[in-house]
Amino acid sequence: YLLLQLDLGLITISCMPTKMAQKEFKHEVKENQHPKCLSNLRLYFMEYCNNTSIHGFKYLGERRSPAEKIFWAIVLTISLYYCTFNIVEIYQKWKRSPVIVSFATKETPIWDVPFPAITICPRTKAIKTKFNFTEMVLLNDENFSNDKDFFAKKLQFDYMSMVCSSTLELFSDKYPTWTVDSGIITFLTNVQTEYNETVKYFSWAGQNLTNTVSDLFKPIITSAGICYTFNMLDRDEIFTDEMDKEYYNTFGITHQPKSQWSIERGYDKDADLNAFPLRTVVSGAAGGVDMILVTYDADLDYICGDALQGYKVILHHPARLPNPRQDYFRLGLNQDVAVSVKPNMMKTSKRLKNYDSANRGCYLIKEKKLRFFKTYDQLDCLFECLSNYTYKYCECVGFDMPRANSTPICGPSSKTCMSQANTKFLSSEVSFRIEHPERKFPRNISEEDFDQDCNCLPACDSLSFDADVSLTEWEWQKGSKIVSPKKESDNLKVNFKIHFVIFRIWWSVFLTISLYFCATLILKTYKKWERSPVIVSFATSETPISHIPFPAVTICPQIKAAKEKFDFSKVGILKNNGTEISSVKDKHYSYMFLVCSDKQALLVDIGKKVTTVADGGVIRYLMEVK
Repeated sequence: YLLLQLDLGLITISCMPTKMAQKEFKHEVKENQHPKCLSNLRLYFMEYCNNTSIHGFKYLGERRSPAEKIFWAIVLTISLYYCTFNIVEIYQKWKRSPVIVSFATKETPIWDVPFPAITICPRTKAIKTKFNFTEMVLLNDENFSNDKDFFAKKLQFDYMSMVCSSTLELFSDKYPTWTVDSGIITFLTNVQTEYNETVKYFSWAGQNLTNTVSDLFKPIITSAGICYTFNMLDRDEIFTDEMDKEYYNTFGITHQPKSQWSIERGYDKDADLNAFPLRTVVSGAAGGVDMILVTYDADLDYICGDALQGYKVILHHPARLPNPRQDYFRLGLNQDVAVSVKPNMMKTSKRLKNYDSANRGCYLIKEKKLRFFKTYDQLDCLFECLSNYTYKYCECVGFDMPRANSTPICGPSSKTCMSQANTKFLSSEVSFRIEHPERKFPRNISEEDFDQDCNCLPACDSLSFDADVSLTEWEWQKGSKIVSPKKESDNLKVNFKIHFVIFRIWWSVFLTISLYFCATLILKTYKKWERSPVIVSFATSETPISHIPFPAVTICPQIKAAKEKFDFSKVGILKNNGTEISSVKDKHYSYMFLVCSDKQALLVDIGKKVTTVADGGVIRYLMEVK
């Protein structure tokens, strides 16, 4: 008996020999105990054609006219051609993109994602009483050159020129400064305002942590100078030992708590809700950061900076270095800024780990080693590559770039060279990708000018944050008449049976193994369905807008009370000055204090003079004075 089953997609082929074919085969074997191979193949082909379920094949094995056989041979050949063509097309498509990116079938809880690291870079680089950049710019060459402290001031000016956006380079022709020493970091740190003086108020998940700001925010060196970062991993968990970290040791900057999270595995199983990096358990303002930043008018420098004073704010995942040149939003003076953050997380199946990175199109966290960074990230890889490119192009690097202790730091006279190196690096990368679109790896710089291997593919596991920023003018001065000196504030809210026994045994084993794997696949499919029986996908047609209700709109007036009914500011100032007020006014003041901003109270120092308990009449009173 001959049983041949082939499962080709939707086509099932079942071949069973007829009794006539069996008799013919036995008769031929008796006549010739050593049948020829071609005779056997012909017999098997005729038997297959007479029994296959594929339409048209039986006409080739029957006694029919040559025309019919030729016709069906052509039809079958064409069919086979198109089948082969489709198979090749599918293979080529898989070869081009073997990895499919799809939406997760289950949502990720907010507490499985770390809160973004927040890096804040003041646009005011120095306190004017420590270093007045504008004053030095306004000095003429002769007066400045005759100063007995000329070289010391010139060095300080060179340091400050590296972070000032102004293109002015005084004395660059007469006294060129191609490189500077590591003292630039020390100088920039010493002349900047202490961060705990800049942050007037800070709360995390509803907790007032203003007094611990210096422990929560750590200084970090960026292209914008000295910035301060919250919820970022410790430097020893980000940088390798080859990275110059002398600055952190010189200023005794304390270490962050040991991380219990990685971008590849997430939080450790034994990590509690207070594990570092910090995470929130609720969405919205109640689970985020709220802070007030203060800048004094006397320290504003419009020559070192520009008309856009305030701060740069960068949101990034805790294991990545911030880049103030690229990813940031502005926080202007006298502005209330609310930022809604949406995390974008991409996870890679473990089954893709055996794929080559070129076919996979991404690197695993530990797959590609970087010189200065412990874990792989595409932006960190590009930053390191740019640093190496700049060094070979200019023989120095920017003070903010990854570098070893012995690497020279570029000075003001090297600014043009660094800018050219950055432009050449980016343009050559883009040009190569345009000229070689079929290549999966980015350009290897060694193919042209420099012996530097970049190949900065995206990371297979990644986390980024989209920020939706809304801002409004914050007229805080009108609510605070007793703040001195004058300052500017910013509010930031974030499957055959054969003739012989041996063949039967062999195929029995084969079928058993096939059955085992089929059963295993069915079981895995069932378990996958059991875990996520519902698949979220995009609708194939748009929903008419008329089928969707208009959103409910809730409007909350910022003015809590009509002044003729109750003047909160006036009563607050009276209380702050120690003036006696009636018990009724004091009770009404405690009612209003519940809905007035506690940050305003911090500015005028009256929050501590409020009745700690209010009775049930608060709702009725708020309705009366609105």
